[in-house]
Amino acid sequence: MEFALFATLLLGLIFASINKFNGSEVLHYAAAWDLMLCAWIAFYCFAHCVLVDVFGEDVLPLGPAVWTSKVGAFFKAKSVVD
Repeated sequence: MEFALFATLLLGLIFASINKFNGSEVLHYAAAWDLMLCAWIAFYCFAHCVLVDVFGEDVLPLGPAVWTSKVGAFFKAKSVVD
């Protein structure tokens, strides 16, 4: 889900940047709709984090992890909350 969030953010910012120099109305609306989709995905991810803290389990599914590495394990090991 995080990949979708950053992919839509990148795409919307690319559309907005091209629109700034091109002045195309189509790119203006494409950037607006794409960034609204990005905002809804961000809200969903934030709601997932809040509901996991409240209920202690996944209420809103985010799907499987797209990318994992040793870097993520390093940050989990250095958590000060646990």
